[in-house]
Amino acid sequence: MKKKTLYILMALFLFCAVFVSCTSKKDAEPEKGAIDKMTDRAAKEMADSIQIPLERARTAAKEQEDKMRELEEALKDK
Repeated sequence: MKKKTLYILMALFLFCAVFVSCTSKKDAEPEKGAIDKMTDRAAKEMADSIQIPLERARTAAKEQEDKMRELEEALKDK
């Protein structure tokens, strides 16, 4: 009886191991080729080259608004 239970548990363990190993291969993402990597890098560089000037412009606009508020407050105090 103990041998039968042991064999059943071993078979169940092997079945689970095979099932898990087979399903994990399907979920794996294929590795990108050299062209895809270069394309992704170029796209990131282009996006960064567009975003940097926009961020600088936003910062400059915020600084200008802050200076205008300070000027208005100074004029109200007089």
